[in-house]
Amino acid sequence: MEVLVSLSIFAIVSVAVITMFSTSLRIEQRGSAYRGLQQNGLYIMELLGKEIRNGRIDYISYGGTVSNPVDALHLIYRGSTDLDEEISLDTSTTPDSIILRRENPSLPGSYNEATLTNTEVNVDSLTFYITPPTECTDDVCDDPGKETVTIIMHLSSNAASRFGSANATVNLQTTFTTRAYEF
Repeated sequence: MEVLVSLSIFAIVSVAVITMFSTSLRIEQRGSAYRGLQQNGLYIMELLGKEIRNGRIDYISYGGTVSNPVDALHLIYRGSTDLDEEISLDTSTTPDSIILRRENPSLPGSYNEATLTNTEVNVDSLTFYITPPTECTDDVCDDPGKETVTIIMHLSSNAASRFGSANATVNLQTTFTTRAYEF
């Protein structure tokens, strides 16, 4: 009888310890997914910020006036030559990812493509708000060449589902200003 009571207590304690260990492992995995998602999101925002600050809005691609919000950002990249550039969400890939297309300087009209996200991140939505909606000139704006772009992005982690826990999600928003350099 004493052995039976001892085995029952041992079984209850063992189940409790295993449950606590399993729960803490799931919490750590989910935390890791959140950290990875946050790091990827901040990297994407920094990269997009660099592209926006070093470019200017290509209002011609929007027909002269931007109807906010837009799902693709068209820039004229200020490199050694002015090149067309597009940043958009590519839903044809799995997972959905952000694509940067920049005109090839040696082959005008052809584009180099780069994916800005990795396979652990799914971009659920990507939206841009451009201000002002029309190109700024000395007659129209107080500060021509200072367009602002607000980026709203919703990311989810593919790593969380791989670990069997609920998906980690992050909403990010920031605003960048283009830089106009006059010499």
